[in-house]
Amino acid sequence: MKIFATLIRFTPTALSWVAAWQGIFRGTELVHSQWAESALATSAALACVLTVVVIACLSALGRKAAFISLALFVVLSIAALVFCFRFRSELLAAPDMAGQEYYKAMWKWSLIAMLTFVPQIIASAIEAIVRK
Repeated sequence: MKIFATLIRFTPTALSWVAAWQGIFRGTELVHSQWAESALATSAALACVLTVVVIACLSALGRKAAFISLALFVVLSIAALVFCFRFRSELLAAPDMAGQEYYKAMWKWSLIAMLTFVPQIIASAIEAIVRK
């Protein structure tokens, strides 16, 4: 029953969380103009599903699990951000079209991963604060 109550509390706001956090990154140099909208839409869908799963899992576990989840998603978000910068710089240095398309695709999926993991940091932090 605790899982159901937690899901009802967080599910309606999951989409607004994701939209708010992703709005920060819209229009920055982290987004390529050719795939900006598809990357943001894909990451929003993945983040909403992952938020509901994370909250459902954390509601059954204790506060320690929420802090572990928080740390995990911070590390994953930072790693994905580093990959975004790495693939962006490689794209600018790639001499041929095939190399450019490869780095562009890797950059896109790194950004999708980062935008999927960032809302999980907030969800895990809220669960860590709420749990006793």
